[in-house]
Amino acid sequence: MYDMLNKDGIELVRICCARCNVLFYITKDHYDKLVATNKSFYCPNGHSNYYDVKTPKEKIAEVRKEATRYKEYYSNQLDTTNRLRKEISTKKGQITKLKNKIKAINQ
Repeated sequence: MYDMLNKDGIELVRICCARCNVLFYITKDHYDKLVATNKSFYCPNGHSNYYDVKTPKEKIAEVRKEATRYKEYYSNQLDTTNRLRKEISTKKGQITKLKNKIKAINQ
């Protein structure tokens, strides 16, 4: 929701900068274009602002994509962990064999 002002037949929308909280006005047409295109705009103090408006379908697709990335990441981490466990087990076996050879030599 936004605050409107009608000045000499021109509809203006009040904007508050996300960074410095300065209030300023832009035309309703310009506001509608910014919301529709997600393009950035600047407050009078030069801070960049934008409207990140996404449809529910876009939000769902984004969440699914992120979930897939996390699933792949953790799957890779699990594969790496399992591989390292096998390597540790192999090394432990090699150490045991060497210890047994040393015991056999010393006896």
